[in-house]
Amino acid sequence: MPKEFQNISIDSISVPKRTPKVKEHLNLNTERWEWFEIQEIFDIKKRQTTYKRRYDRGNTPLHRLNRLK
Repeated sequence: MPKEFQNISIDSISVPKRTPKVKEHLNLNTERWEWFEIQEIFDIKKRQTTYKRRYDRGNTPLHRLNRLK
């Protein structure tokens, strides 16, 4: 853990309540929904490879996902 985070203390934590914000029933008309392909809505592009050696050493950790097999 980075040194700047080692001495942080938390006095209290507010836990969100699991009560709905909207009281009335929300009709989503799901009977009118249709199937779609994700590429019909979004442009799916192959990610550009980022090599770790391209970055200078700094204080922000580099997190990368490995290719799914």
